[in-house]
Amino acid sequence: MKIRSFLALLLLLSLASCGEPVAGVDEDEDGIRDDVQEFINKKYKDKKVKAAVVQYAKNFQKTITESESKELSLENSKNGFRALNCLIYVTSINETAQISREMRAEILNTRERLEANSMVNEHLNGSITSSAKETKESCDSQLINTVK
Repeated sequence: MKIRSFLALLLLLSLASCGEPVAGVDEDEDGIRDDVQEFINKKYKDKKVKAAVVQYAKNFQKTITESESKELSLENSKNGFRALNCLIYVTSINETAQISREMRAEILNTRERLEANSMVNEHLNGSITSSAKETKESCDSQLINTVK
């Protein structure tokens, strides 16, 4: 089953446009690609969940667009854990795992984006990062009023 999923991903990547920049199109300059923003708006109706998903997506986008820098990769990784903790706080660990899988598929939809993510993982290889608790403080300040 996993092999089929992997082959399907490879097929999708081969059909995806080649040479598309990692950053993609973000016309409103909110830190999330327009196609990802559209996906979030259609999929997540609950305001708290949507706010936490937006935090996760913004961080993920920033992470892959700054993948050349080891320092930024480490910093973005810490912020990524915060975003995941916010999602866990707002939903559950199981729902967060599902959301994370879906968002990764939406965000890493080209070869260039997958390669950027791979570069980040190489930068993080051997590093140790601690993760905070799943609390309201894990959520970005502009989301705190949205989240209980």
